[in-house]
Amino acid sequence: MTARVTLHDGWTVRAVGDVPDSIARRAIPATVPGCVHLDLMAAGLIPDPYLGENERLVTWIGRTDWRYETTFAWDGSGADDHVDLVAHATRSTRCARWLATSGGTGGLIS
Repeated sequence: MTARVTLHDGWTVRAVGDVPDSIARRAIPATVPGCVHLDLMAAGLIPDPYLGENERLVTWIGRTDWRYETTFAWDGSGADDHVDLVAHATRSTRCARWLATSGGTGGLIS
């Protein structure tokens, strides 16, 4: 038997590294699938990069690593001890997937 859990809701995005103080250490509501520019605009944290000279003001976003996070409940029933996490990403996206248990243990999924 196959069980499917759709993970579109409850996502946040965080900057990893040196970013403006207004964004540092902040969990920003995110849309998945989506992009970090739209998430930052929706939160009122950056101006629209397509207006005026705004693109110059947000170039740091492309040089920043971003961590998207969500949580979900999974009891494993019907899974035959096998879980597939499928991430649909563009060719220009580098993606590492980490699955952690409620006990804090986990591992990198390749």
